[in-house]
Amino acid sequence: MKLMVLDKNDKWETHMDKVNEESRELIEAIKEGNMSHIAEEVLDNIQVSIGILDKLYNEGLNIEEVVHIHNRKLVNRGWKHKAAVRVQVNKK
Repeated sequence: MKLMVLDKNDKWETHMDKVNEESRELIEAIKEGNMSHIAEEVLDNIQVSIGILDKLYNEGLNIEEVVHIHNRKLVNRGWKHKAAVRVQVNKK
Protein backbone atom coordinates (compact mmCIF):
# COMPACT_ATOMS: atom_id res chain seq x y z
CA MET A 1 0.00 0.00 0.00
CA LYS A 2 1.18 3.49 -0.78
CA LEU A 3 -0.29 6.78 0.36
CA MET A 4 0.83 10.00 -1.28
CA VAL A 5 2.52 12.95 0.37
CA LEU A 6 0.80 15.78 -1.46
CA ASP A 7 2.90 18.59 -2.92
CA LYS A 8 1.52 21.52 -0.99
CA ASN A 9 2.43 23.72 1.94
CA ASP A 10 -0.77 24.51 3.83
CA LYS A 11 -0.83 26.92 6.74
CA TRP A 12 -1.66 25.58 10.19
CA GLU A 13 -5.13 27.14 9.99
CA THR A 14 -5.85 25.10 6.85
CA HIS A 15 -4.70 21.93 8.58
CA MET A 16 -6.99 22.68 11.54
CA ASP A 17 -9.94 23.23 9.21
CA LYS A 18 -9.22 19.96 7.38
CA VAL A 19 -8.91 18.01 10.66
CA ASN A 20 -12.29 19.35 11.78
CA GLU A 21 -13.96 18.69 8.42
CA GLU A 22 -12.61 15.17 7.94
CA SER A 23 -13.27 14.20 11.58
CA ARG A 24 -16.90 15.25 11.25
CA GLU A 25 -17.23 13.30 8.01
CA LEU A 26 -15.74 10.19 9.64
CA ILE A 27 -18.16 10.43 12.55
CA GLU A 28 -21.08 10.66 10.11
CA ALA A 29 -19.80 7.66 8.14
CA ILE A 30 -19.52 5.62 11.35
CA LYS A 31 -23.08 6.58 12.29
CA GLU A 32 -24.25 5.43 8.84
CA GLY A 33 -22.48 2.11 9.30
CA ASN A 34 -21.37 1.89 5.66
CA MET A 35 -17.94 0.21 5.79
CA SER A 36 -16.79 1.54 2.40
CA HIS A 37 -17.68 5.09 3.42
CA ILE A 38 -15.96 4.63 6.79
CA ALA A 39 -12.80 3.42 5.02
CA GLU A 40 -12.90 6.40 2.64
CA GLU A 41 -13.19 8.85 5.54
CA VAL A 42 -10.48 7.11 7.60
CA LEU A 43 -8.14 7.44 4.63
CA ASP A 44 -9.05 11.13 4.32
CA ASN A 45 -8.13 11.56 8.00
CA ILE A 46 -4.85 9.71 7.47
CA GLN A 47 -4.13 11.94 4.45
CA VAL A 48 -4.63 15.05 6.57
CA SER A 49 -2.30 13.58 9.21
CA ILE A 50 0.32 12.85 6.54
CA GLY A 51 0.15 16.49 5.48
CA ILE A 52 0.68 17.62 9.07
CA LEU A 53 3.62 15.24 9.55
CA ASP A 54 5.12 16.50 6.28
CA LYS A 55 4.81 20.11 7.47
CA LEU A 56 6.43 19.23 10.81
CA TYR A 57 9.26 17.42 9.00
CA ASN A 58 9.81 20.38 6.68
CA GLU A 59 9.94 22.67 9.73
CA GLY A 60 12.75 20.54 11.19
CA LEU A 61 11.02 18.10 13.54
CA ASN A 62 12.65 14.66 13.80
CA ILE A 63 9.61 12.49 13.05
CA GLU A 64 11.41 9.21 13.81
CA GLU A 65 12.29 10.45 17.29
CA VAL A 66 8.72 11.59 17.93
CA VAL A 67 7.33 8.22 16.77
CA HIS A 68 9.76 6.43 19.10
CA ILE A 69 8.60 8.57 22.04
CA HIS A 70 4.96 7.96 21.09
CA ASN A 71 5.42 4.18 20.93
CA ARG A 72 7.24 4.17 24.26
CA LYS A 73 4.36 6.16 25.79
CA LEU A 74 1.85 3.55 24.57
CA VAL A 75 3.93 0.68 25.97
CA ASN A 76 4.31 2.50 29.29
CA ARG A 77 0.52 2.80 29.45
CA GLY A 78 0.23 -0.96 29.13
CA TRP A 79 -0.79 -1.23 25.49
CA LYS A 80 0.30 -4.30 23.56
CA HIS A 81 0.61 -4.25 19.79
CA LYS A 82 -0.85 -6.83 17.44
CA ALA A 83 0.89 -5.51 14.32
CA ALA A 84 2.98 -2.60 13.10
CA VAL A 85 2.63 -0.19 10.21
CA ARG A 86 5.96 0.68 8.64
CA VAL A 87 6.26 4.23 7.34
CA GLN A 88 8.94 4.99 4.79
CA VAL A 89 9.21 8.22 2.85
CA ASN A 90 10.41 7.86 -0.72
CA LYS A 91 11.26 11.28 -2.13
CA LYS A 92 10.89 11.83 -5.87
